[in-house]
Amino acid sequence: MAKALDVMSPHFFSGILPAIKNIINEETWPGIVEMATSAGENANELFEKGLHTVIPLINEKNFPIVKGYFLELLKYCKGTEKQLFASFKGLEPLFGIFGIELFDELIIPTAKSQTVGTFLCFQSFGKITELGAIKAKQDLEILVYIAEKKSRRANDILINIIIRGIETGIIKDLSKETAILKAFLEQAPAYLIELYVEFKNIYSGNLPDKHIHHENLFKDVRQLKEDIVNGILTKKYDGNILLGVLYSVFSPEVSIDREIYKRVISSRKDRQPDIPSALSRLSGRTVRISTGGYVLKQDLDTSSWNNLI
Repeated sequence: MAKALDVMSPHFFSGILPAIKNIINEETWPGIVEMATSAGENANELFEKGLHTVIPLINEKNFPIVKGYFLELLKYCKGTEKQLFASFKGLEPLFGIFGIELFDELIIPTAKSQTVGTFLCFQSFGKITELGAIKAKQDLEILVYIAEKKSRRANDILINIIIRGIETGIIKDLSKETAILKAFLEQAPAYLIELYVEFKNIYSGNLPDKHIHHENLFKDVRQLKEDIVNGILTKKYDGNILLGVLYSVFSPEVSIDREIYKRVISSRKDRQPDIPSALSRLSGRTVRISTGGYVLKQDLDTSSWNNLI
């Protein structure tokens, strides 16, 4: 085990093991060794921040189950283990409500779907918990749905729809709004809290042909998406709405939120020096460019290209 831990072993043996001495015995010791060996240089974080969060819930009977959960997390979240286990602190109140079942109900499903982005979702779950929005198992349903079904957009939705909605009073009860939220996330062309407010009013109201009202609600956003794809904005749009739609068109590879996305875009350098000077002189003027063409004077010999085909 010391070999697997490498330079981290002194602190592990002198600091970490004494802190979990209450769960160390002949039955649990092999599992502790397996966890430490599997975690390697991340063992300190696993025990000090991850396992420490659930120590009050561990006994000889359920320790093998808990060990299995942590080994699963190591498998799904390779490369972000330190951030992952640091994010467990925010989940502590949830373990107080749901106990070890929280692994099956929320933690493992999220890790399976989000992999290296899991810790970002855990941080958002912690914030939602701070806001007092998670009280029963039914409140977890929409969180699992977002993590499993919305892939790379999951944490962005948690921040910009769920957390913002709770903070502003738009979302008052997660379990009661689960059906509305699911419908919105399935139908909306972009995830904007401004759209959700109107969508919710239509969904909850007594209007006939609600689907027509929802389509009208999304009309401008669909036009904006088309403008972004075409590279030309046909009118001036609100900055937050533009960012949200831009995020939905060019989704990132991992589940980052749109503020990080915004900073990435802002940090990219404009390529104005690459524009030919002739085009700069033509700026603001109407120009007609004829379609080019060619005529071969003789048969084209393609033999030299055959080796590349």
